[in-house]
Amino acid sequence: MPARSDAANAGGSRRLRRLTVTPLLAAALFSGAAMGAANSNDAGSFKDNWPRFRGPDGTGVVKSGDWPTKWDAETGENVLWKTAVPLPGNSSPLLWGNRVFLTGADADRQEVLCFERSSGKLLWRTAAAAPRGDAAHGDIKVLPETGYASPTPATDGRRVYATYAGSDIAAVDFNGKVVWSRNLGKPESPYGRASSLLVYKDKVIVQFDRGAEPADGLSALLALDAKTGKTVWSAPRPVRSCWCTPILVPVGERIEVVANGSPWIMACDPETGRELWRCAGMADDVACSPTFAAGLIFVTNENAKVLAIRPGGAGDVTRTNVAWSAEDGMSDAASPVADDKFFLQATTGGRVTCYGVRSGKLLWDQLLGCAFYASPTLAGNRVYLPGGDGKVYILELADKPDLVAACNLGEPLLATPAFGDGCIYFRGKTSLFCVGSSTKTR
Repeated sequence: MPARSDAANAGGSRRLRRLTVTPLLAAALFSGAAMGAANSNDAGSFKDNWPRFRGPDGTGVVKSGDWPTKWDAETGENVLWKTAVPLPGNSSPLLWGNRVFLTGADADRQEVLCFERSSGKLLWRTAAAAPRGDAAHGDIKVLPETGYASPTPATDGRRVYATYAGSDIAAVDFNGKVVWSRNLGKPESPYGRASSLLVYKDKVIVQFDRGAEPADGLSALLALDAKTGKTVWSAPRPVRSCWCTPILVPVGERIEVVANGSPWIMACDPETGRELWRCAGMADDVACSPTFAAGLIFVTNENAKVLAIRPGGAGDVTRTNVAWSAEDGMSDAASPVADDKFFLQATTGGRVTCYGVRSGKLLWDQLLGCAFYASPTLAGNRVYLPGGDGKVYILELADKPDLVAACNLGEPLLATPAFGDGCIYFRGKTSLFCVGSSTKTR
């Protein structure tokens, strides 16, 4: 996910928060305590925070601002800093004040890493292992595309909450001290855990989908107390193992936690875990997280379909709340992005497709010849799509394909960037980059 700065962008950054997050959702995401903490953590000149996977509301949408569209790691053009990351991982960066947080892990270690946002300097690294019983971290077999640190952490401005392939989860304060840690149990998954975390008020929401079949009865959506790590509620999910991340969707006076899964997309009450509605339509290994735009929830997955679902239902809404569905270009790893006109998705085969949000009509289909694992981010009317070839493809989101640029960072990009204060923060295979205008100063 990405970032920004300078006086011209400060106003745009404030507009970003108002446009991206509704008042109801903002109250849930940013409690008074958390916002107070933000002011105490040497924020400096930074205005924008990026507290979770795909930004404040998890949709991957940045509404306004002057984002860079040209850089090159080989020449150093518009690369404000580059720093080595001491442990591997495909988790995405978080931004809070003058800090950038990452996780990293291998078969022997798992850590939370904190960098200075203005310089890229590594400030601290903290081991985040937990008592695991018979769920030994080293026994988890992972693919290179996932790794041991694939889930993106989340923060509320007081603590960073991190989880790993072997189901360890820990809370670390902003000084690098472990506040609590625990293991959730065996992942019961062929790839280990990869679902990212979500903070809602004083709870950490965990999508813990496990098992080869829904009938195994192992999957659940969990809410943990952010202060202690104790389970507040656990909501059973009749789905098989998957690797997507829930989002919060405001619907009138209520908020729904919406989680993709196979075969059910489900919504529940974040206060109690009570199921609100479910919609069938997904299949096989589900890795793509939902997004929300134009009053619709969008889900997609390879060997299934694209669904546009109206929120706010009750019970099984498969026949009543699906606005449209499609079966071309379904993503298999990257989560989709949408605005009030267009829906876009990308695949590991390099295929990018764009649909009309209201009509469900396929508008264009383009092959870029690069594997896309990281999710696209929409900034204004431009999509930033990191590729496995080390380039970031920037496209206009429009009714016809228009490639604006392909900017090189020189390392495979499997993590989704963070945006804030006019800069974009990319995690490559071995490095963390800050990209922005070379005229910006800190």
